Amino acid sequence: MQTINKNGISEITTSQFGEDIIVNYLIKLLKNNNIINDVTYIDIGACDPVRNNNTVRFYEQNLLNTHMTSKSILIEANPYQYERCKEIRPNDIVLNAVIVDQGFENKKIPFYVFANESGLNTMSKTQAESILKELPEVFTHYDTVMVETITINEIIEKYFKDKPPVFIDLDIEGIELKILKSFNFKKCKPLIWCIETSELITEYQVGKKENDIVKFMKSKGYEVYADTYLNTIFVESKTLKTITRKVCMRKNVIDLEKIFSVKNSYSEHKSHKVINLLGMKIKIKRQIHCDKRICNNFPGGGG
Repeated sequence: MQTINKNGISEITTSQFGEDIIVNYLIKLLKNNNIINDVTYIDIGACDPVRNNNTVRFYEQNLLNTHMTSKSILIEANPYQYERCKEIRPNDIVLNAVIVDQGFENKKIPFYVFANESGLNTMSKTQAESILKELPEVFTHYDTVMVETITINEIIEKYFKDKPPVFIDLDIEGIELKILKSFNFKKCKPLIWCIETSELITEYQVGKKENDIVKFMKSKGYEVYADTYLNTIFVESKTLKTITRKVCMRKNVIDLEKIFSVKNSYSEHKSHKVINLLGMKIKIKRQIHCDKRICNNFPGGGG
């Protein structure tokens, strides 16, 4: 948990690089425009239920909503972290399983677990061996556990048959694109995705960017809203256009410093604003008072 401070006003983030703050801003826009009433989510690869977690903020918000009846889902393959998720977040449905693509469901497969509640646990033995070689000072061994498999489409069919989740957080150490390609976007279209799009070398060290995920999500009708380099936040294109239109009509400019409650130097590049947050560059797609495709047709738009 980190505190981002600006002029004595603090914003607490449980995410690694403030992703929950960005998503929370989007959730507020969706609620203010009567697009959603409640926040439901699927957290795939939840790891710890609080630390470096992108959904615990919404779990806490839902606890205050006495009228909410729908549940959200945490999926965690590590048996220890699964038990911790159940203990800390009893109002969520917690599944001890590995997400796989079609054809590998309803089986048990080996899952390689590192010590110290690591977020580097993986279903790839090759990757596990590579981590040992690259980080001998951090890890001396890994444990192998057998874990049930399930597909993301099975989860949707069982828990979200009538209404899709608002938000899906996807962090499964390198197989995100494979899982996305197996997802039935025609049947279910969540409004927001937060997807790990960079290789995670250690807890706070990232490697190469997986640009194919961005291309794929755009082909499925999503736009990049924000990028913390480790994770990319996508919003369904029509929804993003709707909420940014309404903001334009209210002549309301998004102030990124208010979103993050931190003073940052930034440079503007066409339709994007780049800011520096917690030492990482975060790219926000800026469609307010600068994106002529959206604003020109509305009073006070453009410019």
